[in-house]
Amino acid sequence: MDAFLTPFVEKMNLLLQDGINTKRSGRIINVKVLTLCCCVDTVARAEMQCIVGHNGYNCCSWCLIQGENVNGTVKFPIPDDIPRDRTERHYKKCYTLYAKGNKKSNVEGIKGISPLVNLISFRMVWGFVPDYMHCVLQGVTKRWIRLWMNNVDKQYYIGDPKNIGRIDDRMKRIRPPTLLKRLPFLMKNSKDMRKARELENWLLFYSVPVLSGILPGEILKHWKLLVSAMHLLLQDSVPVDTIHEDELLLIEFVCKTQLIYVKGEMTYNVHQLLHLAESVRKWGPLWSHTAFPFENAIGVLKRVVKGARGIPHQVTRSLELKSSREIMMSSGFCGSEVVDFCESITVRDVNKSYRLAEGTFFGKPSDYFDSVDGLQENQTYTQHRKVIRNDVIYERFVDGDTRRFDNSYVELNNGDFAHLMNILLCKETSECHVIIKILNCHAVEGLRHLRIITGIQPEVACKFSMVKNVAIFIDVLSEQYVASVPSCHYKMNL
Repeated sequence: MDAFLTPFVEKMNLLLQDGINTKRSGRIINVKVLTLCCCVDTVARAEMQCIVGHNGYNCCSWCLIQGENVNGTVKFPIPDDIPRDRTERHYKKCYTLYAKGNKKSNVEGIKGISPLVNLISFRMVWGFVPDYMHCVLQGVTKRWIRLWMNNVDKQYYIGDPKNIGRIDDRMKRIRPPTLLKRLPFLMKNSKDMRKARELENWLLFYSVPVLSGILPGEILKHWKLLVSAMHLLLQDSVPVDTIHEDELLLIEFVCKTQLIYVKGEMTYNVHQLLHLAESVRKWGPLWSHTAFPFENAIGVLKRVVKGARGIPHQVTRSLELKSSREIMMSSGFCGSEVVDFCESITVRDVNKSYRLAEGTFFGKPSDYFDSVDGLQENQTYTQHRKVIRNDVIYERFVDGDTRRFDNSYVELNNGDFAHLMNILLCKETSECHVIIKILNCHAVEGLRHLRIITGIQPEVACKFSMVKNVAIFIDVLSEQYVASVPSCHYKMNL
């Protein structure tokens, strides 16, 4: 790790002290680069901080909790006293004691001196953040699925063939919007490695509706604490009072985990949940400091590799071409034909599509003659099957549609949910309107983003600007649900 971090620290300190001179609008501007936040998984974070790994007694990066040996492994049950927070001063003190000692043991978890100590502007405690993707999704969510499916003698066991069949029948009926990227997985394949996005969709949207009536009530109520807290911390913006509310939910979830599932389930990932709220206070919503963009970038780099030889050259050439294309398009020195060609490389033109201010409209337009409340009688309209706005797909409802994705449910700016029946363009003003049926709903106990549908209102028209985002419709036979999607988080990796 030092072989990478030492030259990184030297280069980043130079970029902060000397900066980079760049020309902007005819002026020379000196740009300085600061390293503020590092988001990595638990294994990498321990190496970068020179702290003991997740199976050590003092492995927490943010507090001094002392682990406990439970059946031969280190766990982190709720202590009698609140553990002290790690601070920058404490880190320096531990580094000093370690350097003066024999360097054969750790000092409160510190087992070395990290090169990052010399990185100007970077903090060794809250410069690192808990990673939502690895901690909550690949860690806690995946572990809870295995708990419910494998522990035959426990009250929360639901892994028998009958319950798995019921769960999978409900999962097969779910048709998520394209924004969620992945289809629901089946529990009969629960031993397979799942993608983080699949686990996230299960955590935030599917688990509560699907497990209702299958998982015991108290166990499901406990699980709702985590679902509610994560959805709130993933909002586009998180108010300070909401962070405090989320912190209480996470504390309650962790404390009740020890009561319901005993000490053996108090893993380091569970303990990290207690630090998520403070991470949001310091760095913003969880989506702003997560490993999702980095994992997505790795996927992009892998896709540009076409052969086994010269892999670094293939990746570099692809990045240079992309950068050159962006410079040509934004420079203003190229003609319109060159700009159009550059756009055509990345944007696939589709027949019968129309780009307007409010989005790109698809489908052969046809005249719309029906009279609906909200439409001007002295104006004429054409109808379209689909529109893309800000990279989000909206589609009108088509009876009998059997496709696996459904983009016809929406959330409005006022918090209501609706079923999108048609997409209209006004011929006179080029303004987009939508025909919707507003859903009558009531909230699910303990959750703000998930609602049970109790009825549907007649068709009305409204401006497309009143639509906030797509929503998720979940039909589990006994009940029908609709849920809101954290738009910034899900759009980040489109």
